[in-house]
Amino acid sequence: MPIPDDERFERYLKQFRPAAAEPLLGQQGRTVPRRWVFAFAAAAALAVLAASVVAIRLHRRPASSAGAESAAGVQQLTSVPPLTLGRANDLLIHAPSFKSAIDQLPFQPERRQVPEGAQSALAVLSQEEKL
Repeated sequence: MPIPDDERFERYLKQFRPAAAEPLLGQQGRTVPRRWVFAFAAAAALAVLAASVVAIRLHRRPASSAGAESAAGVQQLTSVPPLTLGRANDLLIHAPSFKSAIDQLPFQPERRQVPEGAQSALAVLSQEEKL
């Protein structure tokens, strides 16, 4: 009597013995020890904390309260030509530090007059929607 194909296939499957897996190429010695992972995470957290402290200190810097200095500063800002990339680069090159270069940059908000009968996009977006 002939053996059906299912039984023959089942016998073949019972002979199967899994072989030991070989290591992947390029993966040997590439794992990062667990202590380094924690060290990297701690260093990143410390960097974020330091940046936050610096940002808060710069934000809380006291403003000049002297009126004469304020008026002189306004006159100086109105007489300075507009900020260009070339002028900013010159300030950065010749300043003793990055902070002093940034302090010397004449940031001026542009005030444009809206033509009569028109609205600015900022004014339209800032209006509260009334239901």
